[in-house]
Amino acid sequence: MSYSKPNLTKQEREELLADLLDKSYFENGERRLARGAVNESAFKFSMSRAQVYQLWKQAMASRANGNGYCISPNMKGNVGKKAVYNRDDILEAVEKVPFEKRRTLRDLAGALGVSLWTVHQFVRSEKILAHHTSPLKPLLSEHDKMMRFLYACDRVVQSGDSYSFNPAFNEIHVDEKWFYITEQSMGVYMTKKEIEHNPLSRECQHKSHVIKVMFVTAVARPQFAEDGTCIFDGKVGIWPVTETVRAKVKSKNRPAGTMETKSRPLDKAFYKEIVLHKVLPAAVEKMHPGRTTLSRWSRKIIRIQHDNPYTHFNESDPDWQIFSVSTHEDIEFHLVEQPARSPDTNVLDLGFFNSLQAATWKLKRANTIDGLIANVIQAWTDYNPETLNRIWLSHQAVMDEIIQSNGGNDFNLPHKRKSVLEGQHALPTSFALTEDVITSYNRLR
Repeated sequence: MSYSKPNLTKQEREELLADLLDKSYFENGERRLARGAVNESAFKFSMSRAQVYQLWKQAMASRANGNGYCISPNMKGNVGKKAVYNRDDILEAVEKVPFEKRRTLRDLAGALGVSLWTVHQFVRSEKILAHHTSPLKPLLSEHDKMMRFLYACDRVVQSGDSYSFNPAFNEIHVDEKWFYITEQSMGVYMTKKEIEHNPLSRECQHKSHVIKVMFVTAVARPQFAEDGTCIFDGKVGIWPVTETVRAKVKSKNRPAGTMETKSRPLDKAFYKEIVLHKVLPAAVEKMHPGRTTLSRWSRKIIRIQHDNPYTHFNESDPDWQIFSVSTHEDIEFHLVEQPARSPDTNVLDLGFFNSLQAATWKLKRANTIDGLIANVIQAWTDYNPETLNRIWLSHQAVMDEIIQSNGGNDFNLPHKRKSVLEGQHALPTSFALTEDVITSYNRLR
């Protein structure tokens, strides 16, 4: 096996020298290498035997000169391939290229008049260019920004000179989402033999024919004991928006008259039935204030948050006023609406739905609506409550950014190192407001 001589780092040179010295011995006053030492080091550092032996002789010569065992890189002055282009000129040229011509490396290389390899080096090696993703966000009016600002400020808790966010242990977020049986573009790793002889093939008549089911989902903030044991997973419930109907005509899959599951429209009546007869009883069962493990709900108030399309309802609805009072005498339910055009204020849209959909695609692929429903329920059951808890903390980070941007949505969510803090058992229940946010909060509230 042939190797090209690598440019070893200082640490690698020291490791190579240490390995060789460990496998050496003195004979007649000279240090010699043991049998097989050169082969082992050459294999470990992907070098040839001649290269290893050359470095060993260099270390011995350095020792003989009184400089100790040392392997010099022999790289003097400015080494390496000389730059063809001035980096500052390249950056200035890139900034003059329209964004439409910067979508791919090939487009950018053509606009700059340089090779594709050169632009690739700017991104991968030089790191003077970076790929940036620009998500399409809802357009907010001044009224929308004000409502978002008030929404975030309503969740700030002040204790003396300290400000933090309400941990939201008494909140339930409700929303609906389509879950698809498979993704439109699925990437997998395959061997070259598989790609050549047995490539993965998926077919359907049209992308609109991909099986999908809408689910209404309700989640709350998970609860953990002092020793880290989960005492409430935060999963209030998930319900498919389907109906069972009799097949009118026969097909290759079933005869006529067979009862089968079909998706149905989520109208106001059906949504109200789910909220009143599914969400409220589930909230009572899982978030009852009398449960000793969930004694934090001492106020016996549960806020149910949802968005407000035409298929939803508000607290003035007569059925809500009746059922919310009669569901449980020890619990006071409040139905609140999230700000308009603000999916980032709902935990489900913020991250839960995407991760749950991805989890369903990791299960054995289903072929029917019933199989899709089973996969979604399985992914829901297996969902890690610690992940859901981190999403609730991300919701607090969003509130922090909303206040700082005066209700806007033009911000990047900061990294709070939640996984690291969780591993150190130092994950807080609530995040404190940053200094800039406290200033905005006190100035505009």
